[in-house]
Amino acid sequence: HGDMHIDMAVKNGEAWSEFSPIDFTNDQYNDIDPFLSRDGKKLYFISNRDNEMFEGDDAIWVSEKENNNWGNPKLLSSNINFEGSEGFPSVAENGNIYFPMVDNGNRDIYISKFENGEYQTPVKLSEAINSAQSDSNPAISGDESILVFYSAREGGFGEADLYISYKENGEWLPAVNMGDKVNSELIEYCPYITHDNKYLFYTRWNREKEYRFMMRADLIKLK
Repeated sequence: HGDMHIDMAVKNGEAWSEFSPIDFTNDQYNDIDPFLSRDGKKLYFISNRDNEMFEGDDAIWVSEKENNNWGNPKLLSSNINFEGSEGFPSVAENGNIYFPMVDNGNRDIYISKFENGEYQTPVKLSEAINSAQSDSNPAISGDESILVFYSAREGGFGEADLYISYKENGEWLPAVNMGDKVNSELIEYCPYITHDNKYLFYTRWNREKEYRFMMRADLIKLK
């Protein structure tokens, strides 16, 4: 049984339509963490739907747009579906996918490179990104030059903050806290980088009062 669905709204001019469930979502499964490809033709998401590998396992799925409708989801790849939960996919223009997995009881961020039409075995990102605490919710820029993610490491403003790393000469620089213009004493997570690398959208969560709201930050001004 599923109680989490992906909803969609359509923008006409300046007005948004009401949200309604996306074509393939239903009450049978949980569908969460949607990521829309840069060309708008593929929707990646996490689901516990039957995947013929592990029963009730959260895995990365993809639906492709067909005649303006979303087609039946397919397991993205058996190469990146392991027992235990994958989550929050973020995909670069070249198809490389970044996502968190549990490693020794902690979440770390991995990359699976898309080569010769196949996803390769995931590789954990370096200590420039991953810490001894939970690191999750990666948001990769289309050109793989910027990575924003959530971390519960010590030294932040709240229970979990957003961190940013830039790639130089093919290597990620040590991630740094995005500061009090982005982070607060609450929880910041679920980041998304706009296609032009100008803005960051993310969620701020007040766990105690049980509310969440969307935030926006100017990435260019923050650098």
